[in-house]
Amino acid sequence: MQDREDNIWIGSHSGLFRFKDNSFSTFDKINGPGNAFIFQIFRDNKDDLWMTSENNGIYKYSQGYFKRYGISDGLTTNSVKSGLQDKEGRLIFGTTEDITQFKNDRFYTIPITPELKGSREVIFLASDNRLWIAGNNGVASLIWKNNKPESKFYPINFKGEFQVYGLCEDENHNIYIGT
Repeated sequence: MQDREDNIWIGSHSGLFRFKDNSFSTFDKINGPGNAFIFQIFRDNKDDLWMTSENNGIYKYSQGYFKRYGISDGLTTNSVKSGLQDKEGRLIFGTTEDITQFKNDRFYTIPITPELKGSREVIFLASDNRLWIAGNNGVASLIWKNNKPESKFYPINFKGEFQVYGLCEDENHNIYIGT
């Protein structure tokens, strides 16, 4: 992930790294996420960076400081796999258990179809502002109508176990699913 100052942020199983001025910086537990397994990094429309992690919840990097969010802030688990900001400005995160929205400095579970099983490894924002959420038995779409979330399940008929790890959209607005 590249920020507005041309720093390159890299999340790994060993923590968070920033490449700036031809050198790498790391962030220990005192000034950052330490050696947390970082899954995803994205920038919101306020230029804050958000990082999802394996067992440490969510980190927000704003104005040179990190803030950690966890179960005490409304998350149902500290294992957060994915996140994004939609076109309406909603910050949405996928955990190993659910979909959650960050607003008013707290996390709130978004009800989605109970048919979707497994970890929410990937969330994809389509051109129509519809969210596509990956599971291990298919995908779900999520859209807000009259400020209420509505979701629909799309099963993938496959014998055996699988996990959806990739979602993308082509120029004809077809959604492709990678398992």
